[in-house]
Amino acid sequence: MTSSTTFSGFSKELPSFFRDLEAHNNTAWLNAHRKEYETLVVEPAKQFVTALADELDAISPAIRAVPTFNGSIMRMNRDIRFSADKSPYKTALHFRFWEGKDKKSSPSFMMRLGSEKLGIAAGLYGFTPEQLKRYRNAAVEPASGTVLRRIVNRAMEREQFAPPEPHYKRVPRDFDPEHENADLLRQASLFLGRDRPIPEEMFDRGAAKYLVRQFKQLAPLHRWLLENIA
Repeated sequence: MTSSTTFSGFSKELPSFFRDLEAHNNTAWLNAHRKEYETLVVEPAKQFVTALADELDAISPAIRAVPTFNGSIMRMNRDIRFSADKSPYKTALHFRFWEGKDKKSSPSFMMRLGSEKLGIAAGLYGFTPEQLKRYRNAAVEPASGTVLRRIVNRAMEREQFAPPEPHYKRVPRDFDPEHENADLLRQASLFLGRDRPIPEEMFDRGAAKYLVRQFKQLAPLHRWLLENIA
């Protein structure tokens, strides 16, 4: 029996918990609902990552799925040091599954589960300066650039995943502003993602398999980034 059979899905009470947290985003409220937090958020999140670890082998055995907070489960505390919004907690579960030595600079598959939506994405959030240089060169190199264009177009047309809005207003200097990948050259990172209403699969034992089916649609971008950037 694989670990994927031991996770029976997130509770259908989880969206309601996050809606309540959105309305009462403070330490006093969370402390008063600590038991719900542990049973609806913390333990299921760990079980989900453990279940997913086996399923991710179908994409790559090297993908890291670490069932801890600050591992594959992102911390619930928000960094409010430079934010006008001083709400202390995230009102969704955020997950990252990465392939590489350093989580922050490695191609990753990502998921966000909140009160209404399930977010799914893959790519690299924030290139290092060296990665950005390699990315731009690969985006205009005939072979790798053509493959990248095909990956992005297919994801947008068939799967409805989309890249973020370009970070830069102009194509960087020394690159052709008329290049077919001009829009991608204006990115400071590259990922494809989408939000959708939470599917019923997330509330039953098929949650891990469902998510990996979504990730498989983004695997071509993941592989392209591994081969050309990371």
